[in-house]
Amino acid sequence: MSSRDTTLSTFGISCTPVFELQTPEGDPIPAYFSDTRGSSDANTFDILYSEDPNFIGEWKVQLKAYFNENPANAVLSNEYTIVVNDPCDPPGMTLFPTQSFNYVITDNIGASHQSDLTSAFNSFVSSIDPSFCYSRITYRNDDPTTTSAFSFDPATDVFSINQIMTLDLLGENKDQITKTVYFDVYYGYDCEGCIRGVQTVPFTITLKNPCIDKNYVAIQ
Repeated sequence: MSSRDTTLSTFGISCTPVFELQTPEGDPIPAYFSDTRGSSDANTFDILYSEDPNFIGEWKVQLKAYFNENPANAVLSNEYTIVVNDPCDPPGMTLFPTQSFNYVITDNIGASHQSDLTSAFNSFVSSIDPSFCYSRITYRNDDPTTTSAFSFDPATDVFSINQIMTLDLLGENKDQITKTVYFDVYYGYDCEGCIRGVQTVPFTITLKNPCIDKNYVAIQ
């Protein structure tokens, strides 16, 4: 949207029109918009770059025109509606893939598996577009029997399978059992009340008995 000042000359008197952008209620336009003045080539209405979630929504503006000698006798244009969409709902991201892992009791997997999972988390976060969209990952384990077996560090987004030295988690059959923990991925903006949604990603861990795994024991 743009306008150009035109000076009219009537019987030697210069009448300069003035253009102002306002809301339909007559208030000044919000700071998200720019109404540049100064020369006949600079009368331009601009929508400014913003990462402010409060900018999202529907805005209405209106052009008010009058001669500088008589501002009370103004002419109003039709209303212009500007719709600002939310790029972070949903964000342009690839959902963190469902993870699964086989763990044999007594294994001390150390940092190797942790680093793989952390790398996957980092790839997920870096896939968010636009990059200013906020994400937060939280860990949830609804099974109290594995509280000490699994852990998650929210400061580094590192999930760990701790070394398990008992077969008690395998149940009565002592064969293998699958446990599931969950990662809740929140996305939106980093401000109170600005989270746009959450996606839950399950992570399954199959616990196996080393006493029936030929890679661990064998009868000669």
